Amino acid sequence: MHLVLDVSGSMRGQAIADARSAAATLVDRLAPTDDFSLVTFSSGAELRVPGGPVGPRRQSIKETIEAIKEGGGTNIGAGLQLGYEQATRKAVPEDAVRVVLLLSDGRANGGITSPERLARLALDAFQQGVQTSSFGL
Repeated sequence: MHLVLDVSGSMRGQAIADARSAAATLVDRLAPTDDFSLVTFSSGAELRVPGGPVGPRRQSIKETIEAIKEGGGTNIGAGLQLGYEQATRKAVPEDAVRVVLLLSDGRANGGITSPERLARLALDAFQQGVQTSSFGL
């Protein structure tokens, strides 16, 4: 499970609170052996939690989520690309179900802004065995 979270300026207020809550709930529901990473994006993308088993990292992951601040533009493409890198790294078992979850409140206004090109990113990832699910906030 690889979470790609929008932290752009438009996420201020209830949207970021809802995103933090959803992310923490997801982490609570993962098994200790589940692979997890967290990427945030605004004008660029940042790897906040590198991929690896949730295991003893659960509390520190949740603290990282709680500390997230919002600001900047919406570069969905950069977030997805970094999330896909985490999902396809070699440390993940070959038979693992790889899922990237995108949580965002809007349209890309930085980086790749074309819906067709963003869809192509998801298709290319799918062809490498990575499923993408997106959730609007």
